[in-house]
Amino acid sequence: MLEDSTNEKDDSPTFAFLSLTQIDSLLEQDVNGIQSKFEEILNFNDCQTNLKEAVMVDYFVSGFWWGKERKFTSQQLAGFMELLHELLDNLATKHMTLEENLIELSRALTGIGKSHLNGKGRLRSLTVEQAKDIIDHFKIGLFQHYKLYEYMFSFQRDEKVISAQGQLRSSHKVSRMLLSWKTSTPRTYEIGPEFSIHCSW
Repeated sequence: MLEDSTNEKDDSPTFAFLSLTQIDSLLEQDVNGIQSKFEEILNFNDCQTNLKEAVMVDYFVSGFWWGKERKFTSQQLAGFMELLHELLDNLATKHMTLEENLIELSRALTGIGKSHLNGKGRLRSLTVEQAKDIIDHFKIGLFQHYKLYEYMFSFQRDEKVISAQGQLRSSHKVSRMLLSWKTSTPRTYEIGPEFSIHCSW
């Protein structure tokens, strides 16, 4: 995962994960092109057999397509993709709990829609309604399936053995569940337990 080195300025926020140029290039692609671009951006070359690579590419492709369908501007998409990257990195690298990541999401969205506050710089161009939509996106995606993501990132052995060794039943089950999300068209994830997040604005 990339380290967040965002240089936030009052007049022109910059983005550590994807530049505006990269965002504009992605907007010109269909879903297959977006997937290929993210494989290049993440430097992944084994998505057909590597569980982590496949799930992470799908996570970003689905998120980008979701924002594109909602007519986010390039700057809004860049900020949203930065948030997607940050929350996944919090889980994968910093090993934050679900509760801790919920707090980070709340902090990231603080100030949106208030004229005397700029939010977190990179997200200040979002509207209150867009922020609520983003909360819903995480509710039915990353947060709903948090335990599965935690298991995937804590699994120590090469994911390729998951499909090769039938005796690893629990790991194999998780891999099937996670990889079942991958489809030619990004969609809302439908598996996993019910999870509710209460946010006030």
